[in-house]
Amino acid sequence: MARENKVNADSGEVIESGKWNASKSYTDYMIFKPLYDCSMYEQVARFGSTDIVEELSLTEKNQPFVRDAAIKRLLFTLQQLVINSKFSLEENDKEAVEKCRKKLSYIQNKLIDKVSEHKKKGDVSKTVINEKIFNDILNALQSIREEMSQYIDNADLIYFSKEKEMTEEERDAWIYEQAVNRG
Repeated sequence: MARENKVNADSGEVIESGKWNASKSYTDYMIFKPLYDCSMYEQVARFGSTDIVEELSLTEKNQPFVRDAAIKRLLFTLQQLVINSKFSLEENDKEAVEKCRKKLSYIQNKLIDKVSEHKKKGDVSKTVINEKIFNDILNALQSIREEMSQYIDNADLIYFSKEKEMTEEERDAWIYEQAVNRG
């Protein structure tokens, strides 16, 4: 005998379910965390750190290496975000998200290796960044993150847009429906 889903009216979380429901945890760790990480990697790619004091303590040798690593992590994290969120997005946004995926794939396969050059002289290695290519790619990745944020929001995963139009009973029914069908 299957149990009926019970939903917390205040938080929208499924309290009890006949099937295991992890939609909130999934959204938190597989969508929100990568979005947060992308913001952090953008700062590190641009400045070498997320903290101004730490940025000032970076050596001239370390800063290019850190920035290079950050832009590559930003690319990887955006690719993960596309994969993790694609199934939950609105049908009319899926084609645009596929274009984002293709842009990320193009950057991965054709451009990312042109961002920097690693030179080694004896025991000393140095990372040299091609600032023009680096900034063009960073700007493209920021645009993709902004687009993905909008598509994720369109699916009501960030802000619940229908809430203002609904009565409390309609809201509870909608939350229950979302938990059952999307969860």
